[in-house]
Amino acid sequence: MTNKSVNGVPPFKTCAGPLQELGEALRGYFGAHRDGNVPTGLYNRVIQEVEGHLLRQTMEFTENNQVRAARILGISRNTLRKKIAKLDKEHQKLLR
Repeated sequence: MTNKSVNGVPPFKTCAGPLQELGEALRGYFGAHRDGNVPTGLYNRVIQEVEGHLLRQTMEFTENNQVRAARILGISRNTLRKKIAKLDKEHQKLLR
């Protein structure tokens, strides 16, 4: 992680709470698998879970304004729409 702001976004360590909890959860996950028998696919599982929350909360914050949400996330509106479309049916209601 970096200690510098990127495009006006403060470093994650100043955004305590959920990101610290994620770090603790990952430490606990690996601590529970010290025997070396770690399931594969962890990266995709974590990214999918975090991305779902990130998209959901950003859409809620912007009152479902995709242009504004995309700008906040630093992605194009088309990319945002594709990411929302990839999420499961529970997340599909974000497009409405």
